[in-house]
Amino acid sequence: MHRIKELFQETFDTGNFPNWVAKSVSGNQVWTLNTSNGNPGNCADMNGYSGGAQLNEDWLISPSVDLSAVTNATLTFQTS
Repeated sequence: MHRIKELFQETFDTGNFPNWVAKSVSGNQVWTLNTSNGNPGNCADMNGYSGGAQLNEDWLISPSVDLSAVTNATLTFQTS
């Protein structure tokens, strides 16, 4: 039986996202902490709707994950 070693997990416990880089290319909307729509808990939220559709390009960039010693890796995330 293979043991799964988790290299990185984000629970989004705080709204300042200390492990991530929030990059706004265009638009006034910013990444926020959403405490009601995550699965099963909190999530990061970017909404380009503010009284109507807004032009936005925003990135939430994860920290780097060293896979040099890993022979088989799986990336899992949820988005909507």
